[in-house]
Amino acid sequence: MDHSTEEERLEARVKNLEKIALITFESLIAAFNTVPIELRRAKNLVIEILEGNQSLRDHDRVSTHEGSIKSNSVSANINNDAQSSTEIGHNIPDPEDTNQNVGSSYQEESPTPVDTSVLEEVQSQLDDETEVANQLRELLKEERRRSQLLATALRDIQGNIRVLCRIRPPGEDIPAEDLVDFGPQARGDFSQHWGKMAIPTTKRNVAGTIVPDRPREYHFERVFSPSDTNEDVFNHISDLIESSMEGQRVVMFAYGQTGSGKTYTLSHNGLSDIENGVIPRALGLMFKIAGNPRSELEYSIAISIQEVYMNQTFDLLEVAGTGRKEKRIIANTAQKRQLQSLEEAVELIEDAMSYREISGTSMNTSSSRSHLILTFEISRVSREDGRKLKSGTLSIVDLAGSERPNEMGLTGNTRQEGIIINNSLMSLIKLIHSIGAGTNIVYDSQLVKVLRPSIVPETKVVMFVMISPLKKDLSVSFQTLDKGQEASNAKMTSVGRTKSASSSPIGRPGSFTRPNVSTPSPS
Repeated sequence: MDHSTEEERLEARVKNLEKIALITFESLIAAFNTVPIELRRAKNLVIEILEGNQSLRDHDRVSTHEGSIKSNSVSANINNDAQSSTEIGHNIPDPEDTNQNVGSSYQEESPTPVDTSVLEEVQSQLDDETEVANQLRELLKEERRRSQLLATALRDIQGNIRVLCRIRPPGEDIPAEDLVDFGPQARGDFSQHWGKMAIPTTKRNVAGTIVPDRPREYHFERVFSPSDTNEDVFNHISDLIESSMEGQRVVMFAYGQTGSGKTYTLSHNGLSDIENGVIPRALGLMFKIAGNPRSELEYSIAISIQEVYMNQTFDLLEVAGTGRKEKRIIANTAQKRQLQSLEEAVELIEDAMSYREISGTSMNTSSSRSHLILTFEISRVSREDGRKLKSGTLSIVDLAGSERPNEMGLTGNTRQEGIIINNSLMSLIKLIHSIGAGTNIVYDSQLVKVLRPSIVPETKVVMFVMISPLKKDLSVSFQTLDKGQEASNAKMTSVGRTKSASSSPIGRPGSFTRPNVSTPSPS
């Protein structure tokens, strides 16, 4: 059912009820020849409220010498449309007009008898319309509940892990021969979009000649091409933002080498809305849902911002408040700040992120050297009975880039940063395998410890696999894609467990794991 169409019909019926109420009020005024000043003022107030302006007062008034309005003219006017019906009784003098001769307008004579059958008919119609409107409201409420159940069922079918690959757009001055051929854009198993990659590779034969080799194949829920925008990315995963507002736990993170576009995808706040990344768009959607006046729930949103650097945790909200980054904290003891508006949330996050650790490397002049974890806690209370419902969480993690210390020529502290970053990323990949297989989760790094409250067996996880489009980065892109494929295989295991738990006849748990992908030598 189209909810927007039902809401439009409901609003149209409410407007009809307002028109009927106005006609009823006008009929009462016209039926009685002498009307107290208080009643005339009430009539003017009702008109101002319902119509939003005073244009109804601007019509020519009927001459007071024509006498009283007859009851038969009242009945005729009731059958007119809503605009003409408001003109009934315009001959009644305006109480604000001091130039009118009130005494001459209302002569002392017996009031005209009231035709109660007309009023009874109008009241009956009003009751019928009210009953229909109430029925439509209940029907709309039921359809919303049903849609939420269907959406939840679809997410369960998709599994707890969703792996998306994004290819960073190349620079405008990059020649075509320097770009990777990612193969044909084959449709994925869980989407109508590009989801299967077959990247051509080469090898040297025994004679030393370079010849074509078997392509390297990867299967993801979706692959975003260099021409896809941040808007395309968010539209694909926005349903999980809604899941967090419905009391579920969601974690999103971007994985890839430094300079592959992770921060741009997640955190970018552009000059135009189409450039905005996941975080500003998620904020907009959350406050839109929370601010819906027709919602049956009242929401409150709190945020904490933690940074994991050199295997230590810092509270960036506290750092932004003091201007000093000296005190490390125990994981998940960071302060939480209640968000009152979208503008406040954007400003707060930008201020905190300005204290994040960055430095230059050979791959990226402003490489993020830490993991940034934004956690939103969404509390819900029923407006009807004040009952507190299950809270949801949304954690968005902007990971530091995976490193190759030897190949990148890293030394000293920067080299140590790279080693610790890689270890924590490997710990995160193991965590994803545990979620997919339904096994116990091992919290063996500070990054995973920070995610512990958000990571439970039913947590929905989104992994963005970020890769470069350049041939010179192909070897590390293959390493990133291999980790993404491992997560995608864990996703298939998760889907198998979900379907088995729901008594689906489709195989046993784990039967959806793909065969191991061959790994021929990279070109």
